[in-house]
Amino acid sequence: GDDARVTFDIDTPFARNENLADYANRAIEAESMHFDGAAVEIPLDENDEPVEMGDTILTGKDRDVIVGGDFGDTITMGDGDDVTLGDNASLILEHNNPVGVFAPSVEIMLEQHTVTTSTPEVFLGNNDADADDIQDKFENGGVPGVTPETSENGATDTFTDTTDKDWTIQQEVTPGTISQTIDISSGAQVVNFAEGETVLLVSDTWPGNQWWHPNIVMVADGQGHSVPALEWEWDVNGTTMTATTQPGYYFTVDIPDTPNGDNRYEIRVTALTAGTAVISIGA
Repeated sequence: GDDARVTFDIDTPFARNENLADYANRAIEAESMHFDGAAVEIPLDENDEPVEMGDTILTGKDRDVIVGGDFGDTITMGDGDDVTLGDNASLILEHNNPVGVFAPSVEIMLEQHTVTTSTPEVFLGNNDADADDIQDKFENGGVPGVTPETSENGATDTFTDTTDKDWTIQQEVTPGTISQTIDISSGAQVVNFAEGETVLLVSDTWPGNQWWHPNIVMVADGQGHSVPALEWEWDVNGTTMTATTQPGYYFTVDIPDTPNGDNRYEIRVTALTAGTAVISIGA
């Protein structure tokens, strides 16, 4: 989306289960640079603060790799398993794909007569792997081709995933600031948290009726993966209530049994570490 430095080299695949360093001269590198005076002059507002210049990026079919760069970008992903980094990043690419995300082309190298695949590695689009699997792999250091880079001009980005098959990373967040509002009125929603990110959960539907109000809870489900530690917060008649949950695969949080907002529920959730949760309202 913004400034970038790209170095092209011979685009030759390396084999599965090989050391990336052995094939460094066969990879393509790309770096999303931070804005500075030597790169581009950023207009300033009346308070001498940079004027946000977010980009609008729409991808097409097939596999895409998107780096939004500085400021808040609006990124809509099309068909295919895409990789989207909301802010700055350094990438190492093989066949235009970040190393570690997608399966490399398997070649029989010189003097090699077999290819060992007895321990299948998790790759997006292979072995029923999804974005959560790649996020786990990334957090464990298994995606050497993606390195997020912080920037003082970072901001919250807006992602639209049209296929539910994309891996997204939101690197820049402002602690305490709501990055997005997520409506769970119609059912569970997948929330991908950056570390320190706060989202507002809203719902104008809830279990029960005017005669019966069951114990209302927020449900956090990892669906096979661990949900990060979360801080929950909501207001009731001017008083702020809080709860903290530790990492886990499934848990519930007691919230008011009647809407605490303007005829709807309004719950703020902050992730203490990056991760994903499937959140719904239930009883």
